[in-house]
Parts: sequence; structure tokens; C-alpha cells
Amino acid sequence: MKKIFINLVIWIILFFSIIQIYPDNQNNSNGNIAENNNTSSETRNYYMGFNVNWQNNMNLYKEQFKEAVKYSDIIMSVYNPSWEKLNNPNNSFYKSSNIERIIFEQNLIKENNKKSLLAFNIFDSKNRDKLINLPSNYKQDASIDTAQIFNSLIEEIIFFTQAYEPDYFAIGVEINLTYEKNPSIFRSYLNFYSDAFKEIKKIDPNIKVFPIFQYEELLGIMPNSARHTPRWEMVNMFSKQIDLFAISSIPSRLSVTKRDVPANYYNQLTNITTRPIIFTGIGFSGSTNKLEETPTISEQNRFIKTFFSDIKNLNCEAIIWLQLNDFNEQNSDILHEYGLIDKNKKHKDAFKEWIKNLNNKKITEK
Repeated sequence: MKKIFINLVIWIILFFSIIQIYPDNQNNSNGNIAENNNTSSETRNYYMGFNVNWQNNMNLYKEQFKEAVKYSDIIMSVYNPSWEKLNNPNNSFYKSSNIERIIFEQNLIKENNKKSLLAFNIFDSKNRDKLINLPSNYKQDASIDTAQIFNSLIEEIIFFTQAYEPDYFAIGVEINLTYEKNPSIFRSYLNFYSDAFKEIKKIDPNIKVFPIFQYEELLGIMPNSARHTPRWEMVNMFSKQIDLFAISSIPSRLSVTKRDVPANYYNQLTNITTRPIIFTGIGFSGSTNKLEETPTISEQNRFIKTFFSDIKNLNCEAIIWLQLNDFNEQNSDILHEYGLIDKNKKHKDAFKEWIKNLNNKKITEK
């Protein structure tokens, strides 16, 4: 009787052990342990990355670029024209001041199997109808239509296409700001863009080429700018020479709180374009200050959470956050706090949300 009792106890222990190991087998026809649906089963169809701000300090730039690569699928770099050919027609772009930076970026991007977005900025950020950094022997109001200037820019576009080999190439940054300032200059830019597009595609038809629009200005709600109805028709000005619909957007310029950002702020894009959308510099400030007119770290976190939720229905190619690190403007006390890491290298709350979306979801094949 004692032996029967012992055997019975052993069978009961084995029975409950099997139940603990395979709790869902009765509903799992293939006999495998059920997957954890909170992690690897979720997917995203867009790349994630950062724009790295050039601060005229190569060592600091390299340090921040390396850090951004760790938290990205794609890296964005903005270059201004070097005007090498205007200074001396015999000069080579391969001897320009940009070449060290280009070699560094490309080596790091390829070593880490990342995507690259190169943005070629033509106009001055403070004077949107003026070409940026023109040599002193040229009039500062010189037009892009001037043969020497036009040809120099096209040659530099060809150089960047061959030397950098970007996956994405933006020709013009926040170009609709130039349109608002001077439509005539913008029309000259369109002519240049068309030729640049053709030259890039001759070299590599797989590079995705596009201009970047400033979203708040496109909507006509940009602070300190004339209000107007949305200018969606601007996309059609590029005819079929536009592979993606690219926008930069900083809603914290409109309001210090996320709740004041209109509902469906980005989802409305599904009614405007069938092209894939790429966010080339999206940001929401997150300040450690307690000033009433300054967006807080908590508001930045609320925005980024809502943003990732809202774009699920968009045909989104990539999300480039404005900056990884907060930084001081060169020769200024102005602190740009759109980063997800503050000046003291402390991760903000929004950084955790970024990493959650970056690591807890696998990117679907493009």
C-alpha cells in the first residue's frame, strides 16, 4: 500500500510539472511554446535615426556621430556648399575641407550597416533668399541662375553622390521658407533641383532624392510668419522628380504643451500624398528649466509617445529626430534642448521611449 501511495505522489508531481512547462499546449497545435507578443512580434516599417549637428569641432562631432550611430538605423548629415570651384576652377572637391568628415562618416556608417541621408543646404538659415557662404568676391545677392554658381553646385552634387554614396539625398532644406521669402529665387532653385535630380539618378538610380519642406510653414501656421492656407500644391511643382515627401517639424514652437498640438497633426498627410513620408528633423523641446514658456521634459516625452502611436497608419520611410544631444549654439549662450540627452549626459524620459521603439520592434524589409 505504501508503494502504491509513493507511486501516486510521483505521478501527481510529474503531472503538475508538465502543466507548468507547457501551460498553453492544449491551444497550440504545433506544440511550440507561445511567443511573447509584447516584443519580437511587433514590427515597424520605418527607419529611426538622428541628425548630427556640425559644430566646427571635428573631435566633438566625431564623438557625437559615433554616439548617434548606436541609437539609429539611419544617420542624417547636413552639408553646405564648399564653393571650391568658385574659389578656383582648378580645385578638386576631394581636397575640400569636407573630405575628412565625409570619409569618417561613410566608414562608420558602412561598418555599422546603417542607412545614410545626406542633406545639401543651399540657402542661409537667417536669409532664406540668399545663397549660403558665398565667397567674398561674389555679390551676396547673386542668383543661383548665374552660370558659374549653377555649374559649381551641380559639380558638387555629382561629387557628393560619388564620394558619399548616400541612400537618401535631400536637395534643399526647408525649401518652402525660400518660396515664402522670394518666389522668384525659388523658381531658380526648381531649375537647379531638376538638373541635380537627373545627375544623381544617372550615377545611381536607387538613391532616393527629394527636397525637405518645413511642415509648420507648409500648413501656414509658422510663428512670426504670415498666415496662409496650406500649400500642398508645392509638391506638384517638382513634377515626378520627387521620391519621398520629406518634412521637418518642431511643434513645440507652436505650444509648450503636447496637448495643444492638433489631433491628427501628421495623419492628415495620408490625404495629401501617396508618396512615402520621411521625417527629416522632427523635434519637441524638453527643458530642465522650470520657466513657464519653456516645454518640459515631461511634455517632450508625452509628444514622442503620441507621435509613435499616431504614425502607425502612415506610409513612413524614416524618422530622423532633430538631435540626440542638447548643445549650445556656437559662440552663444543659446541652448538647444531638442535632444534626448541633456547637457549633463543624462537621458531624458523621451530617450527611453525612443529606445523602446528602436529595440523592441524589428524593422520590416524595405
